[in-house]
Amino acid sequence: MWLIITNCGAQDQFNTRKVSDFRGDTSIVADILSDLTTEEVEPGVFYYWFGQGQINANQGGYSGHLLHGEYLEYGPSGKMLLKGTHDKGVRSGRWIYWYKAGSVRETREYEGGMLEGNTIRYSPDGRIIHSAEYRDNRLHGDMTTVLNDTVFQIKYKKGIEKKRVPLHAYDE
Repeated sequence: MWLIITNCGAQDQFNTRKVSDFRGDTSIVADILSDLTTEEVEPGVFYYWFGQGQINANQGGYSGHLLHGEYLEYGPSGKMLLKGTHDKGVRSGRWIYWYKAGSVRETREYEGGMLEGNTIRYSPDGRIIHSAEYRDNRLHGDMTTVLNDTVFQIKYKKGIEKKRVPLHAYDE
């Protein structure tokens, strides 16, 4: 089930409108391109689009109105669960995920639909439990994460683990 909320006018040089979608007890509000477009696609990138009355995702293709602009997901209590931006169907910029109680669960950085930059995951009490750097959708650089109650620093290059060092117990 979907509902067109309003015509948003120009965003960048594109006309957009807002749509709503519902997945179980989660409601989604997203901006889409008003006009159907033919964009060149990359085979390894996920494209998010609106068609057949719902928001869809496909790797390497789409068939409908591309999401373009703000994307929000809300839980049954009305609190935000996810916030981000699409640029012609692909994730772009900072995406923020929340726990149902309202604290930040994770932040991710995207460029051209691929993870690019820092991803940080938090415990429900706000402690960082995972931090990683990405380049071209692959781990690249330092990752700090909790494995079996121990904090490790792991070095990656182009998605391949190069070095793993235990730092300390997680509860320190």
